[in-house]
Amino acid sequence: MCGVIVQATTPAIGAWERFHGDAANRGFADVDTKPAAGGSLSVPGLGTFAPSAGPVIAPDGSVYLGTQEGKLIVLHADGKPFWSREVDQGESIVASPAIGADGSVYVIGAKLKITKIGAIKKTEIASTLYAFNATGALLARTPFPKQGLRAATTAPPNIVSVVGGGEIILAPALYRSPNVKDGDDVRLIGFLPHGGVVLNELAVPQPGVDVI
Repeated sequence: MCGVIVQATTPAIGAWERFHGDAANRGFADVDTKPAAGGSLSVPGLGTFAPSAGPVIAPDGSVYLGTQEGKLIVLHADGKPFWSREVDQGESIVASPAIGADGSVYVIGAKLKITKIGAIKKTEIASTLYAFNATGALLARTPFPKQGLRAATTAPPNIVSVVGGGEIILAPALYRSPNVKDGDDVRLIGFLPHGGVVLNELAVPQPGVDVI
């Protein structure tokens, strides 16, 4: 079981809403922190985390974490529990959440199911994008499009602004290629914040790649 060490940050300036950086894609955060011995707090027993599932930070300093047990955990800047929600049973969160401009948070749940019929083993992978508002209410639960037996991703969701306002949530996913034997295609999937798929485009064919 893992925990996290939190330290109060300056609102907005200390925001880190995406896996790679802040909403402006600057790739850095200018944060004034207290000295290491100045009151940092350890929060134990949160669960286990995938290697790429680091925390993200909202402009108000809230810390968002996704666990391999399928739980989205939100802590106040001082480490006190805020709220937590679980994705569907059997799903894991293996990438960082992402925070939208209005405070909504997006996280991907992934589920692996293996069935065996005689000597034939079938692997089915399904991914789902969840959207919650800033206080934890579920806004949308949108499965990735089904194309064959795969919709696998370990990438965090990313958010882009669209002309006229609003946002689209993007995530890549691997699908079994219909054209390449034992190969996968990378497709870019785009979601509306309140549910629905608006983009499903082939990005890069990946012959022979088998990544979950």
